[in-house]
Amino acid sequence: MELRSSEMGIRMALGASRQSIVGLILRDAAMRLAAGTVLGISLALALNQLLRGRIDGLKWVPWQTLLGLTGLLALVTAAASAVPALRATRVDPIRALRGL
Repeated sequence: MELRSSEMGIRMALGASRQSIVGLILRDAAMRLAAGTVLGISLALALNQLLRGRIDGLKWVPWQTLLGLTGLLALVTAAASAVPALRATRVDPIRALRGL
């Protein structure tokens, strides 16, 4: 986030609202979450299939488990993104422009 502070300052200097800055950061985090979730679930199912062929009695990963972990990951991502997003809205636009 530190690398994007000047970008956020410039956006604010050009008239962007604090809500749009927070929204931009949270949308970026949501896109990363979606990509990671698709990749993670795909790998989990593939690994489960591979191990089922090698270990007797191993069952499929329950869909409730995958759904619950995805929800937990979404909450952690939102919390981890909200703090830098709110911090970015406090960037002084003048200092950001001078830093270029």
